[in-house]
Formats: sequence, C-alpha cells, structure tokens
Amino acid sequence: MKKLWLLGTMALALGLLTVLTDGGVFAGDDQSPETASEIMKKTHGKTGLRNALKADLKANPVDWDKAQKETKVYSELAGMLGKATPPKGEKASWEKLTKEFADTTKEMDTAAGKKDAPAAQSALTKIGTMCMPCHTAHRGS
Repeated sequence: MKKLWLLGTMALALGLLTVLTDGGVFAGDDQSPETASEIMKKTHGKTGLRNALKADLKANPVDWDKAQKETKVYSELAGMLGKATPPKGEKASWEKLTKEFADTTKEMDTAAGKKDAPAAQSALTKIGTMCMPCHTAHRGS
C-alpha cells in the first residue's frame, strides 16, 4: 500500500512540475533565460508556432483548444523578445519593433480566445510583414 501511495504521489508531483514549467506558471516569466535567437526559433523556426498556427487556423473546423494554447505561448514569447539583447542595432528601434510584434501577437491571442479565425489569421499575416524590418535593423550575421 505504501508503494502505491508513493507512486501516486510521485506521479502527481511530476504532473505538477510539468504544468509549472511547460506553459504554466513559469512560462513567460521574467526568469526565463530566452535569447532573441531562441525565441525566434520557437516562434518562426521550421517547426515553430507560426507555421503550426498557419495550418491550425486554416483547418475546418479549427481546433480552438490547440490554437489558443499556441497563441498564448506565442504572445508570451513575443513579450519576452523586447527584454532580450539584439545582436546589433539601436535600442530605441529594438524596443519599438519588439513592442509592435508583441502587441500584434496579443491581438492574435485575443482573436483566438474569441474563436475568430479571420482576425487571428489577419494578425498572423501582419506578423509575417514584421520580419524584414526587424531583421535588417537587428539581426546578426
């Protein structure tokens, strides 16, 4: 009986730890050691959130639970980007561009929360237009 109780307690603790560190309490907090490069890989890499959301929002019907989780994480990561140090460029430009990016991801997250696919897709398209100005000004070699 003690072994069963111990196994149950360990499973509960492992589940709680997963929630706290993977999209839960600590996701997106100020202590996350994200660099601009890490954030970009998670949001815009080949297997990143942007590509996943493109497919998710075109699905009929949209899996809103999945899309809402992705837009939430996307928005959290975008909010962290402004705190990261860019490889090059002026601080004022970085702050302006990362704020616009974060604001647009919040719009997308809000639209997903309302299950408004056209508005979420519109915000995602707008995000795509933000890449070159930021990369030109701030991306390293």
